[in-house]
Amino acid sequence: MNKFGYYLANGTKTYSKFVALQIGKTSFHFNDEVFGAIDTTVEPAQTLEQLYIKRAQQIRSKYDYVVLMYSGGSDSNNVLDSFIKADAKIDEICTVWDYPTTGLEDSFHNAEIVKVVLPRLLELTHIEQRLIDLTPFTMGVFDRLGNSFEYYVNYHMSPNNIAKQFLREHVKEWADMIAAGKRLVLVWGCEKPIFEFENDKWYFKFDDRLDNCVGPYTNKPGWYDELFYWTPDMPEIVIKQGHVVRRYCNCISNLHWMWQDTPTDCGYNKYIDKYLTYNALKQIIYPSWDSTTFCNGKSWSMIYSQRDEFFLNGNVHSDRYKQIVDSLYRQAGDVTPVTKRYALWPMHSRRYEL
Repeated sequence: MNKFGYYLANGTKTYSKFVALQIGKTSFHFNDEVFGAIDTTVEPAQTLEQLYIKRAQQIRSKYDYVVLMYSGGSDSNNVLDSFIKADAKIDEICTVWDYPTTGLEDSFHNAEIVKVVLPRLLELTHIEQRLIDLTPFTMGVFDRLGNSFEYYVNYHMSPNNIAKQFLREHVKEWADMIAAGKRLVLVWGCEKPIFEFENDKWYFKFDDRLDNCVGPYTNKPGWYDELFYWTPDMPEIVIKQGHVVRRYCNCISNLHWMWQDTPTDCGYNKYIDKYLTYNALKQIIYPSWDSTTFCNGKSWSMIYSQRDEFFLNGNVHSDRYKQIVDSLYRQAGDVTPVTKRYALWPMHSRRYEL
């Protein structure tokens, strides 16, 4: 689990933010020993596409059975394209939605699947494909975890995120392979770079938003996950992304759609005093991304997510869930009323200069 980050609280190491907050002042650490040993101001010589291809080959060489968790968004789409370009076999593509339960094609959870994923899968019939209704796992989160829910979430408090971590116990084919000693891996397209700017210098850093893919619950023998981008196994990817974005933002630009006045952590252009938009960042770090591709955008909250409406409206444990969220806001020192639906802010790692 160290490769996915951990917390330190008064000298105690834990993978659970809730445990750390109970102990005392907490810091988040993400592969400091790897990134801290590299001169991150030096740009890797390989192109982003070359690094993506190399990463796909690296993952393929380590595992017996590779499952790509595919949402149709820019991150996982670039992972899929990279495996294809690398001629690295994907054994299975897996997508989660709630259409079998809700019957809603245009909901926040399902619209990208219907409009992007399903058409793409028609082109990939040679790869095993699996669509999973996440609803029963989301509805059963509290039945499974009881009063321990808060110990298994770090940033993404929404139930659907922890529910994704139950899948290896319920997909029989996966469970059988794991029981037989096969190295089955779930590959996640996580995450885009995070930037800071101070005194005319650029920095990148990591945060603990990873529990929409991996978290304390996934710390089980024989379970393997790979974050395609944020990885100590190929730190050049994040470093290269940072240099490419910094170089782009250090040019004069009149492409107004790429910039906004509201601060973001996607990039900053000091010449026009504007910030890079989220959509522009996707175009820069994923050169093959089609900007006309349908996209829902990000959920308006990592707590009361649109993907959890079914849970919030129809689960006997929803009041208990809201009590936990309210308590954790106070534990973290954030007094913002939960009813305003702001996310519990992530904890960041140390930063690295570009």
